[in-house]
Amino acid sequence: MSFCNKCGNEAIEGSTFCSHCGNSLSSTQSASYGFSPDSRIDDKDFAAYIGKNADKYLPKFKQFNIEGIDNFSATWNWSAFLAGPLWMLYRKLYLYFIIFFVITCIPYFGILTWIAAGIIANYIYYKQTKAKILEVKSSHSAVNIPETLARIGGVNSWVWTVGIVIFILIFISGIIKY
Repeated sequence: MSFCNKCGNEAIEGSTFCSHCGNSLSSTQSASYGFSPDSRIDDKDFAAYIGKNADKYLPKFKQFNIEGIDNFSATWNWSAFLAGPLWMLYRKLYLYFIIFFVITCIPYFGILTWIAAGIIANYIYYKQTKAKILEVKSSHSAVNIPETLARIGGVNSWVWTVGIVIFILIFISGIIKY
């Protein structure tokens, strides 16, 4: 699988030009993000850290790093939009969970915060994932990097159960109140 260096979209095998932006694919990177050789991050690193649904995040992550430079690009994440704080806990974005929670408590900012979460969620997840991978690569031997990334990354599977319990409690308290 290869991706266009200019737009980050997946390139069709055997093509010489990107079908999305027309960029020449002669310099297309296959599974690399353009970092210096000593701290190179590739798809395997991202997939090990992300765990579940890595195939859905990798093409979006490539849009954020073109030719080795990180840039924000608006993408959409339905999970973050519909389940904002739960998605952040699920993906271990604890600081963003706190920020999101505090901002949604401010009157009139709630719906804007949910829309913003849908737009920026993939980028903040990319930035955290990249930072954690670089941290692991700089402090661990090459033998156990994939296992370490899988252990510290991945998801908190307990979040959805807690979310359902909280929803039920809120629903029941609303019924009892009226």
